[in-house]
This record gives sequence, C-alpha cells and structure tokens, in this order.
Amino acid sequence: MNLAKCKVGFIVSKKRIARNVVSAGLCAVLVGSGVAVSSISYVAGEGIPSALASTPDENTPITFKDPNLKQALLRSLKNPDMRVIASSATEITYADAKKVTEMTGAYNLSHSGITDLSGLEAFTNLEKLEFPTNQITDLTPLAKLTKLKHLVFNKINEHGTKPLDLAPLANLTNLEYLDMAKNHIADLSPIKNLTKLTYLNFIQNDITSIEPLRNLTSLTRLYPRANNIKDISPLQGLTKLTEKPNFKGMNIAVSVSGSSIDLSEHIKPWDGTKITVVDGAYDQSTHIGKPSGTKNTAIFTFSNYSTAEFTGTITVTFTGEKELTFPDANLKNALLKLLKSQHIIKDDATKITDVDASKVTDLSGLAGSDATPLNEKIADLTGLGYFKNVTKLSLNNQNISSLEKIASLTKLKDLNVSNNKISSVAPLKDLSALKNLNVSNNMISDVTSLKDLSKLEKLDVSNNAIVDANMFSSFTLSGEAITLTGNKIAVPLPDAVASKVNDAKNQSVLVEAKELTATLEGNLVGINPDPDVADLAWTTAQQAGSDIVPAKATLTKIPAKPSDVAFTLKKNKWEATYHVNFQAAIDKLHARVAAAGGTPEEKAQVDGMINKAGTNLYSIEVAISLLGHVQSGDTQTDPTIEQGSTQLEKLLNGADGIKATENYKQADDNLKSAYDQAITDGKAIYDKLSSTPEQVKAAAEAITNALSALNGDANVKKAKDDLQTKLTAAQQSISDLQGKLQTAQQQAAAAQAKINELNQKIGTLNGQITTLNQQAEALKTSNTQKQAKIGELSAQVNQLTEQVAQLTTDKQGLQNQLTAAQASVRDLTTKLDTANGKVQTLTNDLNTAQQQARVDQATIAQTQQKVTELTQQLSAATTEKQQLVADNTQKQAKITELTGNITSLNDKIAALQTEIANLKKAQVTPPSGSHNEGGGTTGQGTASNHAIQSLKRVWGITAYDTMRTINSIAFPDSSQYAVLTTGESYWDALSASGLAGKLQAPVLLTQGASLSEQTRLELVRLGVQKVYICGGVNAISKSVEDELAALGIAVERVAGARASDTANEVAQHLEQTDEAFLATSWGYEDALSVAPYNYATKKPLFLTDYTTGLLDENTLAAMKAQGITRIHIVGGTSVVPQAVEDQLREQGIQIDRIAGETAYDTSIALADFLLTKGMHANNVGVATGWGFADALSGAALCGKNNSILLLADASNVRAVKDVIEPHKSDITNAYIFGGEKVVASTVYEAISEL
Repeated sequence: MNLAKCKVGFIVSKKRIARNVVSAGLCAVLVGSGVAVSSISYVAGEGIPSALASTPDENTPITFKDPNLKQALLRSLKNPDMRVIASSATEITYADAKKVTEMTGAYNLSHSGITDLSGLEAFTNLEKLEFPTNQITDLTPLAKLTKLKHLVFNKINEHGTKPLDLAPLANLTNLEYLDMAKNHIADLSPIKNLTKLTYLNFIQNDITSIEPLRNLTSLTRLYPRANNIKDISPLQGLTKLTEKPNFKGMNIAVSVSGSSIDLSEHIKPWDGTKITVVDGAYDQSTHIGKPSGTKNTAIFTFSNYSTAEFTGTITVTFTGEKELTFPDANLKNALLKLLKSQHIIKDDATKITDVDASKVTDLSGLAGSDATPLNEKIADLTGLGYFKNVTKLSLNNQNISSLEKIASLTKLKDLNVSNNKISSVAPLKDLSALKNLNVSNNMISDVTSLKDLSKLEKLDVSNNAIVDANMFSSFTLSGEAITLTGNKIAVPLPDAVASKVNDAKNQSVLVEAKELTATLEGNLVGINPDPDVADLAWTTAQQAGSDIVPAKATLTKIPAKPSDVAFTLKKNKWEATYHVNFQAAIDKLHARVAAAGGTPEEKAQVDGMINKAGTNLYSIEVAISLLGHVQSGDTQTDPTIEQGSTQLEKLLNGADGIKATENYKQADDNLKSAYDQAITDGKAIYDKLSSTPEQVKAAAEAITNALSALNGDANVKKAKDDLQTKLTAAQQSISDLQGKLQTAQQQAAAAQAKINELNQKIGTLNGQITTLNQQAEALKTSNTQKQAKIGELSAQVNQLTEQVAQLTTDKQGLQNQLTAAQASVRDLTTKLDTANGKVQTLTNDLNTAQQQARVDQATIAQTQQKVTELTQQLSAATTEKQQLVADNTQKQAKITELTGNITSLNDKIAALQTEIANLKKAQVTPPSGSHNEGGGTTGQGTASNHAIQSLKRVWGITAYDTMRTINSIAFPDSSQYAVLTTGESYWDALSASGLAGKLQAPVLLTQGASLSEQTRLELVRLGVQKVYICGGVNAISKSVEDELAALGIAVERVAGARASDTANEVAQHLEQTDEAFLATSWGYEDALSVAPYNYATKKPLFLTDYTTGLLDENTLAAMKAQGITRIHIVGGTSVVPQAVEDQLREQGIQIDRIAGETAYDTSIALADFLLTKGMHANNVGVATGWGFADALSGAALCGKNNSILLLADASNVRAVKDVIEPHKSDITNAYIFGGEKVVASTVYEAISEL
C-alpha cells in the first residue's frame, strides 16, 4: 500500500470521515505510524475509530436525523431578522449553529412535525429555545445546551405512550424559565437542582410528588394544575411566589400525627371560607379540621377557591394527638396550671397536646403568681410555638434571654416581656398583628427591626440600653405611643421622635433632676453615711461642706408614666426595684415601716411627710431616702432621724423649698401588678435578706397582709370568677354555633348530592337530545336527495315561478290570519283580565256580604239573598273566564300552527328560489353535454367528486328574518336555551358564540328597547326555557327581560361595563382551557371570523380594551383564572398593538398572530389556520363584512357543522379563490348568509362555477 497516498487520503477524509471508510486502510495508516491497532475503539454508530474522532470542522454541515427539524431550522435561520444563513442555503453548518442564541416567538420550532431533536446539540450558544406542539419522546440532545435560560416544549409528548424523561435537563443549571405542560411527565427529580428557575409550568402531566421543588426557592411563578399531586407542603418554603399556584381539580391526601389538622398549614395561600365538609368537622375561625365520631379520617372539599385557586378534596388521616414537649419544666408547669384554669385540659392532666394548644388564645396570665410561683422563673420558651392562635401573651419578670421560639406566633396582638434578660427584639419583626408591646427593663440597644410593624399602637422600651433616639424616626407610631424613660438618650429629642414619645416632657428635666438630687442631698444635714445603702443617683453628690452627706437612697429613673415611680433600695443583701403607681407605692411604704419594726411615732412621722409631699415626685424621693435610713434598723440609737425630719419639713414648707415641677395624675390601681409585685418583694426578701427565718417569715407575712388589706386576693378571685363565668358562656355560645354550623353543613351536603343527581339526569337528557338530533339530521339528509331528472327546463321555471307567487300570496294570507289571531289573543287577554277583575270584585263583595251577615243579625235574610245573587254572578263570571281561557288556548295553538306553516313556506320559497336560479343559469349557459331529454347534471363532465353539490343562499327581508331562516336550518326542532344579543350594536355580541356553543343554543338578535317579533316567534317555536342575555341594560333593556318573563322564560344576564368585560364574564361561564383567541373591540370582522371555532370548541374569545386597545387588568385576571397558556391573536398590529404581545409574554403566555392586510385577508388566513385545528371546509358559510348580524347568526350554524366562516362582498371574492376552490373536493354543501344586497351575486356565481 502506498503510505503517501494513504496519508493524503487520511488528510482529505479528516474533514469528514464517512461511514464507508475502509477499516483496513485506516489500520494500515495507524500501523505505519506506530499506533497499536489493538488500542483502537469505535465511535458508536459511526464506524469511526475514537482515536480519530474530533470536533467537526465548523464548515461541516450538521446531520439531522429528522428532516422536519432541519426544515424548521432552515426556515427560521433564513429569516431576514436573524440573518444567519442565506435564503438559498440548503444546509446548516456548525459555524451557523454557533451564531444562534434565541429561537423563540416568530422563530420558534412549534407545529413543525418534529420527532427527533438530533443535531440540535450543535447549537451550543442557545439561551432561549421553544419547540412546542411536536411529537418528541427524547430530550437527550438538549443535555449539551448548558447556556439555556429559557426553554419551552409543552405538548411534545401529549399523546405519547411513555412518560417524558427530564434527565437530560439535569445540568441545565442556568435555566430561569421552563414550560413543559401536557407531556405525560411523571418525575420532577431531574430538575431539583435548577435553583435559578423563576418560572415553572408543568400543567396537565402525571406528577404525583413535588418534593423536588422544595429547594427551588427562586420561583416567582408556578403552574402545577391538573396533576395527581397528593402533598403540596413542599411549596411552603417558596416564599418568593408572586402568584398563588393553581391547584384546581386535585385530590390531596395528608396524614397527621394528631386528632386535628390546621388546614391553613397544608393549603397555601389560605382562604378557609371556601371549605365544604364531606366527612368530619371544621372550625372556620381556627381552620381546625377533625374527624367525626370514632373515625380516623376526614374529607374536606374546596370549591370556588379563587384566592389559592384550589378545587378538589383533601383527605386527612389522623394518627392521634401529638404530645408537646417543653424543655423548661417551669414553662410546662405554668402552662398546665393556666390551661386547667381555662378548662382547656382536665384538672388531673399532666401533658399538653397540639389540639390543646390550638384552643388557646389568651396567655396573658402565664407570668401571674398562680402560674410562676417562687423560684420557678421561665427561661426557655421552646414549645410555645405550637400556640398558633394566641393573641395575648405575658412573660414579664422571668429569666428569658431569647424570643426566637415565639417568632411564629403571628396572631399575637398584645405581648409583655418586660423585666427579663432580653438583648434582641429581632425575632418579633414578622409579628405583623402586634398592637401593644412591652419590652421594658431589659438589655435592648436596638429596636429598628420593629419599624415595619404597621399595626403597633403602643411600644414600651423604657429602662433599656438605648442611646440613639433617631432609630424611632421611621416608626409609624404616633400620638405619644412610645415610652423611652430610663434609657441613656441625649436630650432634647429629635422632633421626628418627640411627637411619638409619651414621656418626652420628662426628658427635658433630666438635667434639672440631677441638680435637684444634689440639692436634696445637701439638705439632709446630719444623717450619717451608711455604706450598705447604695447611692444610685445619676450624678455623684457634690460635697459642699461638712453638712452635705450622700443620700441613703435616691430615685434612679424618671417614671415611665405620670402615675408610676421607680426606685431602688439596697440594705445588706436586700435589693428590690419597684415600678408601681404612687398610691401603691404609698401603701407599700406603710407596710414596710411596719415590717421594719418602726414605732407608731416613726410611722406617723413618715405619713406626715408623705401627706405634705402629695404627688411631688422629688418629695417622695426624699421620703424614700428617709425610709431607707429607717429600715437600716438603727432608729433607736441614731438621734439624727428627728433632725432629718425637721430639715425635711423645713425643706417642704420653707420659702426656699422645692416647688413641685409636675403634678402627676394618679393612674388606675392595677390590682394584678400590685399582686405580682408582692410576690417579687417576698422573693427578694426570701433570697437576699440576712435575717433569721422568723424575721423572713414575719416580713413576708407583713407584705402579704398589707396586700390583703388592699383586698388583692379577693379582687383577684372575683376577677377570676368573672372571667370564668364569661368563658363558660362564650364556650357554650361556641358550642351552639358549632352545632348550627354542622347542621348547615349537613344540609349543604344533602343539597349538593341532590344537585349532583339532577346534573346526572340533565346529562342523560342531553345525551338523548343529541341522539334525537342526530337521527333528525340523518332523516333530513335522506330526504334531500337531488331529483333524479330535470326536464323541460323552461316549463318548470314558469311553473315554479307561479308556485312561488301562489305561496307568497298564501303566506300573506296566513300572515294576516296570524295578525288577526294575535289581535284576538290580546283582546281575549284583556277580557280575561276584566273577568279576573270582575271575579275579584265579586269575591270581595261576597266576603263583605258574609261579614255583614255575621254582624247584623237583623238583616240576615236580606243579606243571605244578596249572598245568593252574588254567588250566582260569581259562577257566571267564572264560567265566562273559563270560556275565555279555552278560546285563548285555541288561539295560541292556531298561532303556533300558523307560525310553523309560515316557517315551512319560507323554507320552500328559499329552496325554490335557489332551484330557480340554478335552472335559469343552466338554461342561459348550459355546459357541453349538460343535459339531454332524460336529464343530466350541471357542471363539467362527471365532476360530482370535484364540485360543490349544494349552494344555498339563506336570507330574509331584514337581519331578524335572516336570523330566523338560519335558525330553522341549524335548529329545526327545539332548543332548551338561547343566547340573546342586540342587533343594533356589535360589541357584546362578539363573545357570545362560545357561550352558545357550550349551551348548544342559537344566537338570537333583538332590538334593544323591546323584544323583536321575529325573535319572539323563534323563542316560541323552539320552546326555549332559559335565555342568556349578552350585554347590559343599555344594550338590551330591562323591558326585554320582562317580556321574556311574560313568556315563561327564565333569564340570566351575562354582562360587563365594557365589551371586554362582557367577554370576561362569558369566559367565566365556560370550561377551563389552556388556549383562547384575542381580537380587537374596535371592529367586529376579526371576532366574527373566529366565532364558529369558539362555538364548536366552547372556548372563550377575549377582547382588547376599547379605549386603549390594550389588555386591562380584568382581562388579564380572567385569562389567568381560565388557565390560559397560549393566545391566538386575530388581526395585525394596527388593531391589536405589539404592546399587547408584551403584556401577554409578561404573564408567561405563548402567542400566535393570524393576520392579513385587510379584514378579508385576515379572514382567509384564519380559515387556513382553523382548517389545521380540526375545522372543516364542508358546509362552509360566507357572510358580508359590511355588517355583523348575518355572520353572527350564521356562526352558530357553522359551529354546529364544525365548519369555517368566510367574509366577502361584491368587490372581494378572494375567499372563494383562496379557500373554497382549493378545498372544493371536500365541500358538499355551502351557505351564503344574506340577500344579494349584502352578499352580491358575483360571490354566489364564483362559488357556483366551482
């Protein structure tokens, strides 16, 4: 073998190694190069050694297994806007593929018949790709397209026999938008790591688990409707969702480890007002569902679930109540006592369950003395998170350092956690229901996390570590709702804060208070220093001489409220901080003097000072200072008490004495605070007082006795008793209401069962009606066979013309009879009304006579005679009434008969006129070989398979007459329903076809002010039981409703403020669908062209806003509620602007636009499009584009026949050439709606020539 030639051959073949390369030759080259043959492996399916496989040359054409994919790509890449390849190109190279980054919108690969994506892997720079509505079962070629951000492939495996595998998408981690609806997808696991996804649509698949979505936390829009999902709890962490996921039509099963369930935790977002109990019980106020009796399951139905868009059932299996755990025994014990006092748990209960917790709304007594006795302070709040329905919680005076465990109590309105060890309030930032919050006496330095609590009315942050008041500037609180006392905040306060602070006025006297403290201390001359009494003043006392001695105890903080005072006393190991109102402080001062063993004289001396001080804050401070010295226990040996007292009195009464700087109003006595304070005092004594047990006991008893003197125990008990009485009454009311609710729910369930039964019967009847209609249509077809012969054309023309004239005369006679009969009916009705009035008058007279007979015994005989006469007259009047009724019935029967005769004559006349026209045409221009003496067929040759066999012009003198003629064909017998629109304007009529299709009903026209006579006759002929009026009272007046009611016809009005709103209302009456059409409300032509499709498929038509030409919020919401994912826009951008497409894309809706240069061109384009969507050319209808009435009436006939409707007029017959002619072999029958004035004879002739 020539190695040089082989090398050349190899170099040439390297550009593209074909399947037919001779393996032996390749081996020779490799051996000659020193490569071991045994190491060669082959690329699967290519016959190429992998040692030679390399990246294809960029100019190499891509091999596509599916020619449809190649053609679709060629079509898109040749588009002038993309400019990737030349218009003459027949191949796509790898270099071409790398230039493409987007294949969406007008360049997508939809509806292309693609079955294999092989070759698409070469488009490695693609960021956006759409190929919906194809027949693809393998996504493997997508695995290498790692730059993809936008991917749409809905309806590619809709009719597949196997689930579509998403494994090739697993590494497409840049994906942000993924639409894969209707594909028989069963497993979402492969996309669980696509964490950049913001849009995900998998409507109508076979998904049973959405667990893989739990980590897709970037999702803002999610469309999971119509799957088999059983548990939607994985969605609870998807907090960025801007729309409520649609779960309509699902049946969800949930298992809970308790005897109740909070349904709001399983169906999110929540709207518990739409629940119907099928089996079990449900409390709407708490969202709690339970089983009934001894069952362990309950079933709840969600209907009309507009907010979460969920309909279906949730079946709950209960596995028993869940016992709650509380690591802090003090918290558990406090809860047990409180729940027992509220009769939520039994007195002997030792545990609390989730069901118990769900019943609790008030934990304001949790920190009370009954709940937290001495040495049982709460530190850990773990377990309180189960009390989801709590609105009030008090945890003051505990050892709490963290609020994390109550961060989920979102129903809290009142929270008190004062006097704890809390340094952060950040866990409270999401408690949006909070109104009153007390976090005073903690270690908090920053509260900015609370600024967004918009419902907050009062905030107490006094006695914390706050130094910057500016943090309150952004709070929405107003009206002096914030308490800042006792923080080291610079004064004066910023203006933005001062207006919100209820003690701002005290901030301005801080400096004065400092000076005043020193002045007071300076006047306490001769009081010996006591090292055991702390000097807790803001400033150190200034030593101004030997007579200035530090005070024994001083005020430490400005009061939080005018009626409150705070001070600290420290003696030996006894340190107590008080924060009570003045009166309580005075009472406790008395008690402490007694408890400290003071003499009656000393007590009187203190009382005198208090009385003279009144409510002067600083005078009371001095009294407290003196008390601190009294409590030092050395009153018997210290002669300075009297001297100090004298100096104090001089201070209070002297001319240079201190004037009161503020008169504080005495607040309401807070019994509970006093009671709690007593326990605090007792504990302080118990823990820190260096005394004998007897002294401790005596001190505690003295405090308790002092509080008892205030009737604290009695009042607390009375308050408890009152609350218990109210609670018992409330629980009884709740029980009664629950009983009534259960009864109502049972009645509702029974009613629903009855409705279901009636719906089944209605369905059966509808099926029978359909069968009868089909039989009637078959009979009609069999009776319309064309005459076997047509002989002696001229004679027949004359004869038929005479018959028409005679029938016209007969029709006029019948019309006259009908008019006379109607007049007679009106006359009989008047007489009937008169007779009824006469009967009523006689009845009244009879009653009067009978009453007179009972009253006046003297004239019994005379009255009896009158009664007899009136009775006879009544009998005669009744007989006359019955005769009139009988006559009226006969007249009505005659009217019905005449109406039927007139309709039949109209049909005959129309048929004869058509036949006459055909015969005249055949007579004037007979084709070669068209007939012989025995008859023949019109047309060319034997073209029965290629010519339209029947062309009917369906018309009447007016649009209302044309409507009746069309309906006689579409609805020859009867119809339970009818859709009524005005014949005077088109707006509300545009969207009526979809509703008529759902009802299988005709679309009738009427005048707006009164019911048209033709419509009245049609309603009577069809036996209509209910009419749906499309349009408001400005289009069809209330008087029309009254006329319909007089005919015994039920009425429902479907209307909105504008045409687009009426279309939205119509859509709500239709079944959900994923596609719809959109047309302008500026004109009627485009909407009418699509009307037969709307009728046949029962799908909605949406309209743009008449004012802006865009989609308003109501229409976008209606599309969303309908579940629309694709919109077909009818008309160009001059009628439906480009901005509308942008609006739809923002909603994640796919778009097609069907348009032409004119309305007639659009009609042609739409017909071609609808023929690809299952509509037929046979029974095609043609109507004018110069008015809407004939086309609207004809749309129902076309819709029933599943056929298209075309627009044409005298000057535009392109529809005939471009649509009817290419499909003439499919057309047996065709209709022209309207007379020659609206659809010219040129159109008729153009169709006839086919």
